[in-house]
Amino acid sequence: MISPSAGIYVHVPFCVRKCAYCDFYSITDLGLKPAFLSALRAEIAATAAGGLVFDTIHIGGGTPSTLEPGEVEAILALLASKFRFEAPVEITLEANPGRSTGTGSKGFGRRA
Repeated sequence: MISPSAGIYVHVPFCVRKCAYCDFYSITDLGLKPAFLSALRAEIAATAAGGLVFDTIHIGGGTPSTLEPGEVEAILALLASKFRFEAPVEITLEANPGRSTGTGSKGFGRRA
């Protein structure tokens, strides 16, 4: 019997500005990113997945693209070290089109 796969959602609450149409929890104080990332690391470390196997990671928010590529990479590495994944793993990261540029997103790419 094949066990069903699960997905992981990481909410990154940061935005450059709060959009009038958005009902999601978000904050504009980017100076809180280090404290948020520290709390996220602690939360991931304290979470037990039981027998779950994951096949998706969705990083949403806010505007997760306010994180630096290295910060996203660290989150993904921590998730990979803590939980069991089954290939192929789909990873998505929400971005505000007005903030995503060729140079601003060049650290994010497809990895096999």
